Amino acid sequence: MVRFLIATVLLVFALPSQAEIFEAWDFSAIDGDVQNNIAMFESAKAIQEKAGAHVEYWQHDVNGENVIAYVIRFKDLSSWAKWKDAMLANEE
Repeated sequence: MVRFLIATVLLVFALPSQAEIFEAWDFSAIDGDVQNNIAMFESAKAIQEKAGAHVEYWQHDVNGENVIAYVIRFKDLSSWAKWKDAMLANEE
């Protein structure tokens, strides 16, 4: 039984691990204008997805305040690094 437990633990630690790579922000509506924020997020989303990221955003209530969560997801660290380089070079 002890050998089985040791083998199981070693196997679990030998398997590659997975982590989700993302950047996330919460925004309050600029000047209370949610529609303007959504328009800005849509234009930013198009630019960021063209550079290789996956972008999601949603609206939610935090203590009675309208907050928009903006999340940029990546497949792995390499794609995150390439995206960062592309964003630094992007004039849009």
